[in-house]
Amino acid sequence: MHKNYKNLIQSITAILLILLIGCATTQLKQAQTAFDMEDYTLTRRLCRESIAADTCNYNAYLLLSLTHRHTDSLRQAMMTMNLAKKRGLSGDKINQEYSLIYGAMGKSAEAEDRGRIALKWYGLAQEFDPENLSITRILADLNFKLGRLNEAAQNYEKLLTSGRDTLKINPQLRKIKERQKSASTLLVNAEKAYGKGRLKKASNLINRLIKLEANNLDGLYYKYLLEGRQFYESGKHVYKTGALKKLWQAIEALGYASSYREQAPEPYYFIGLSYEKKDKKEYGNAINAFQKAYDLDPSGPYANRSLKKVGELKVLKKKMEKFWGRKRK
Repeated sequence: MHKNYKNLIQSITAILLILLIGCATTQLKQAQTAFDMEDYTLTRRLCRESIAADTCNYNAYLLLSLTHRHTDSLRQAMMTMNLAKKRGLSGDKINQEYSLIYGAMGKSAEAEDRGRIALKWYGLAQEFDPENLSITRILADLNFKLGRLNEAAQNYEKLLTSGRDTLKINPQLRKIKERQKSASTLLVNAEKAYGKGRLKKASNLINRLIKLEANNLDGLYYKYLLEGRQFYESGKHVYKTGALKKLWQAIEALGYASSYREQAPEPYYFIGLSYEKKDKKEYGNAINAFQKAYDLDPSGPYANRSLKKVGELKVLKKKMEKFWGRKRK
């Protein structure tokens, strides 16, 4: 008796499941018809009903996401695909839909002149659909526009390898080489001007370089080094309004400069000067910065003056500790 009852329950369950799937399939067909008729409100409702009847209805998620994309509801499209993924759905079509969503987000950001954000979204679009050469072309052109010449060249080379748009791509690669050559000339002239202490001229040359090649590492080093030195010059007269803020800005900019040339002593020397000016009663950061400048190049142009500063500040620190009767940082 118990066995017969169990079999009956299983049979009823199977029949209900078949009915639910059949209902979900019918609703999905109706949803597709509604989509074709551009009735997106009805499409969304029918897709959701289809998913409610069958939570693993692969095509219902795809159509719902497509509907959200058509109505510029990209956040809703992403939530739909995340839900599908959470429920264990995967495959090429899922990845392609993710790619299309990120591509639409990139296009929207680009239209709003947010190129860096657009690059992020397009990059994610390519991750989900690596063989999509249309995305590669978009990335190539946007990288070129933003002055990211090495990245643009890599994108264009990938397109060339695929045999796509050869007549259009070769001229772009030539433009990249021309820009890089011009950037190299500007860098040489900027370094000469900097060496002669003509900071304003050097800064102008570096700004022109960055416009040509935005991620030129030498250009970025000098950009932040020059900014840091200019902030320091503006803030070293601490009695002036806003001087302390300028010194903090100098420290920040010079820190960025040091990240582009980790073995360069010069940023640390000026960081030391900025800390020294910022607070006459604080010695530790200034001493550490001057010591770092010396350690990086003990025989370089900043070595003797850095070591001299370390000695002076240590002596001053001891005098102040003796005066106050306690150790100072």
